[in-house]
Amino acid sequence: YFSLDTEYSFVITSNTRLEAVCTANDSATLILTDDSGWVSSTVTKSVEEWLEISSLDGILGDVPYSYGATNGRWVYDNNTVLSALRSGSDVTLSAEYDRTIDRDKLPDKPVARADVPVVNMSFDADSVNNVGVFIMAYDAPDGCTVVSKGMAVSYGKPDVFVPDD
Repeated sequence: YFSLDTEYSFVITSNTRLEAVCTANDSATLILTDDSGWVSSTVTKSVEEWLEISSLDGILGDVPYSYGATNGRWVYDNNTVLSALRSGSDVTLSAEYDRTIDRDKLPDKPVARADVPVVNMSFDADSVNNVGVFIMAYDAPDGCTVVSKGMAVSYGKPDVFVPDD
């Protein structure tokens, strides 16, 4: 989400996909985010539909995974949130976590040499959450454009997966 404002302007500097998400009048949206502000899901209902709901328990869903965190939870007052939604106001709930890793201490970003881009990648096993996290950092010299970046890993036998190998 770039903006929840009714008007949004920006300068296009590269290929861009923009999706407008519209809601009906007399509706309200519950926006669920992780602790960095990334929107994991939204629930939009008419004010009349919000009036029929007595608890958010079945609506919230799972707390999104957050690297270096445990015990993710939604912290809110049911009556306060429902009151706002019933009045037609959007509400954002941000998940709270217990931090096990300081995300400001991620691996250092590499520095490109001459005209050669560089990439550093590391793997961190999060045994508490039973998740492996690949972290990639890159740098490109002037005149070199990174067109895309990303990584996907799938392993069919997780019980024998050894990241160091």
